[in-house]
Amino acid sequence: MAVIVTIGYLAIQVRQNTAVLRAQSRQQVVQSYREYMGHFITDPTLNGVLLEGLRSYPALDLVTRRRFYNLISDLALHFQSAVALFESRSLDEATFNAYRDHFASLLATPGGAAFWEQVRLTYPHHVVASVEERLALGSVPDVLANPTWGE
Repeated sequence: MAVIVTIGYLAIQVRQNTAVLRAQSRQQVVQSYREYMGHFITDPTLNGVLLEGLRSYPALDLVTRRRFYNLISDLALHFQSAVALFESRSLDEATFNAYRDHFASLLATPGGAAFWEQVRLTYPHHVVASVEERLALGSVPDVLANPTWGE
């Protein structure tokens, strides 16, 4: 009887620990994205850099092109973390899909596509496959048509 009670107790503990780990993973991804977005708050010129890059990378001047490259690379690394957490079952599918959809929507722009073509081979195959599977599905949001981006 004691063995059965112990096994039951351990099963409950494992379930609770899994739930805590998933919540922490979700929080980790959110925190990473908040840090990324913080760059735009502290340097409002980055909004224009991102918008210009999404429209016309790599035809930007050298400084703007490098700034765009760094911005989108930072976001790609953020997405790579989300993939790792999702694959380890630490991040739920709905949260993962939201980040994948967002990242794919940036890569569906003319500049995002040019960036991705240049760098895709520098990322792990499973990260590239995840993004490209989403892009192949189509119907990602058109971020350039979003009125909150402004001019």
